[in-house]
Amino acid sequence: MRPIGSIVVQPAVRLDRPVNTHAASMERIPGTYREEVVGETPPPSLRLDNDEHCLATLRQFRSLMPLAQEAGT
Repeated sequence: MRPIGSIVVQPAVRLDRPVNTHAASMERIPGTYREEVVGETPPPSLRLDNDEHCLATLRQFRSLMPLAQEAGT
């Protein structure tokens, strides 16, 4: 098996937890993926938005209503 990349699922927003914690965790994903899966040393400027191994970032929807609102229907 040969991995082609990673897909990041954003956590659902909860009012009892700060969003910054999730953002910090998500920013560590590209470097950890590159070290542990690809076997390379990640550059210091590596982020989710400039990582060629990140195939997609998906939003978490608990129901279809937020998806419909985002689509504008």
